Amino acid sequence: MRGRLDRGTNLPLMDLVLNGSPVTLLVDTGFTGPIAIGLDCSERIGLRPGTRRGLSKTAGGPAEFTQSTSRVLWFDRERETTVLIWKTDTVGPVDGLIGARFLIGYILVVDFNEGDVLIKDPALLSTLDDL
Repeated sequence: MRGRLDRGTNLPLMDLVLNGSPVTLLVDTGFTGPIAIGLDCSERIGLRPGTRRGLSKTAGGPAEFTQSTSRVLWFDRERETTVLIWKTDTVGPVDGLIGARFLIGYILVVDFNEGDVLIKDPALLSTLDDL
């Protein structure tokens, strides 16, 4: 899967389909959760907040969230995942975050020289040269 490095901010971004709608997510390995979005994004894509509530530590301070489940198009397959819906209108500079928990089992490459963001599935690599 290929994303892009925003040249203005140097942030790694991925365009995905979450709950059947396109979203742009920041790849944030400092976020240990799966995927997080803000209330505005959840409303836009029709993802209802769940009943389980919690509190996340963020760079901006504590953030309340509700936990939901959604489908995400991932390597041309639908994958079900937990989504934290933060009680803010934005999560970072885009629709949300892809966290480290969602990336377990995959290879993340951010090429700051070429501006590429790549997420690779080791099961689909034929050799280490494919890295």
